[in-house]
Amino acid sequence: MNRITKNVIANSLGGSWNILLTLVAIPLQIRLLGAEAYGLIGFVASLQSILVVFDFGIPTTIIREVARDSSPNYGNSRDLVQTSHTIYWAVAGLFALIIFVGADWISQHWLTVVTLSPAYVAGGIRITAFYVLFTWPLNIYVGIFSGLQQLKLLNLLRAISVTATQLGGIIILLLKNDLYVFLYWMTFVSFINFVAHVYLSRRAMPGLKLGPRFSIPVIRHVWRFSFDMNVISTLSVVFTQADRLLISTLLPLNFLGYYNLAFNLTRGILALQAFFTSALLPALANNHSQGDEALLKLRYNKFAQLMIYVVALPSFALMFFGHIILTAWTSTDVVTYAYPVVVLLALGALLNTIVSAPYILSIAAGHSYIPLTINLVGVLIYVPVLYFLIIFGGIVGAAIAWVLINLYYTIVQIPWTQRRTLHENSSDYFAYNVLPFLALGGLFWVGNRLVGANLNSSSLQSWLIIMIICVLYVVIGFLFLDKTIQRSILNIPSGLRIAFLKRER
Repeated sequence: MNRITKNVIANSLGGSWNILLTLVAIPLQIRLLGAEAYGLIGFVASLQSILVVFDFGIPTTIIREVARDSSPNYGNSRDLVQTSHTIYWAVAGLFALIIFVGADWISQHWLTVVTLSPAYVAGGIRITAFYVLFTWPLNIYVGIFSGLQQLKLLNLLRAISVTATQLGGIIILLLKNDLYVFLYWMTFVSFINFVAHVYLSRRAMPGLKLGPRFSIPVIRHVWRFSFDMNVISTLSVVFTQADRLLISTLLPLNFLGYYNLAFNLTRGILALQAFFTSALLPALANNHSQGDEALLKLRYNKFAQLMIYVVALPSFALMFFGHIILTAWTSTDVVTYAYPVVVLLALGALLNTIVSAPYILSIAAGHSYIPLTINLVGVLIYVPVLYFLIIFGGIVGAAIAWVLINLYYTIVQIPWTQRRTLHENSSDYFAYNVLPFLALGGLFWVGNRLVGANLNSSSLQSWLIIMIICVLYVVIGFLFLDKTIQRSILNIPSGLRIAFLKRER
């Protein structure tokens, strides 16, 4: 197996474990803490995402520069990492201080609290200030591991951290059902995780020093690409977090809890997407830097097709059988509010996956102005539309806005990237990589229509029908894959066995 295939497998194993733990933990957290306290945890995650505005495009720049660096011990990219480390810690410290000092204002003037007291909410927000302090700089070390294509190590660290946070957090809540105790545990795990990343980063990049350092030549070398990525990242925050931030201030906090539950369920779809894109970016950047356009195009199309094939399955399952899945996963009253949101968010996530490979290609080829321009235009439309849809449609309106913005991406990003980077139109991309798997969504629609109202979470027949449809999708969809992809998938078991035998020797 080549390195990119190994990295996708590593991402799949590590990411699947993280998704599974999250899916197990979420309904328990809601049941033990209540929808409003769970909404506060989701608000904190959204608040932390605002920091992307101040990441200056550094994580993606590090991945690209480290992947392109062929100097001994990565000497050319070490200064970039050290300078970036200094910037990140300054931003993390400032933002943590702002959260700590502004906790009272946030709880009284931003959030709409019903059952929890503003003072109690403010205390929880202050605890999370320290959580932010230790989690935000992790992006630097993640960039190092991704650029070096050491994704097995990165996924191992993530799996350990998520296991400790989720399973340990559930145990703590069962012993002492208190939001503060849970937040303290999250902060402690984030500190240990930070220490592990620092230690292993220094081993992975010999000679790396993580003390304060600021290099002007480094800034001059990467500023243009980094600036473009920063604007793209900032706009991405608007597209991915504005819904929850507006919900948190326009609607009661418990609605944010329902929306956040639906978001976390469909986030598994985007996590599947990330299994491929995080492995694809450094590989395509390396191909482009070496002028190997043929291999770049081959890898791009193969992994786009495989990614859409994989992601479409859970997307369709949630779109057509989301009510059953939610009912089995959580309580009935939660399903009432979350189900319509799940359907729409799953559709938006599928559209987002379709456009993700062209996005990665444009970044790897250095054409960052393409997503930059698309996002700048999109945000001018998205924010006012999102605001009015939430006012008139609540959390369902927010989900509709997510579908619309990803439809816009699909229509604009794919043709532009195909013409500029590969010098071809987008018809082949849609014909071979997208349409066959969208057509297979008809299997799920037919299954949903056939069983109709008789489909329920307590019926063995219902789950059997879902399993049969999923198997049919996997088998028929496999036949639409490129022959080389089919052979690679069939050879995975033997490749894993050979790798295991080599390690035993």
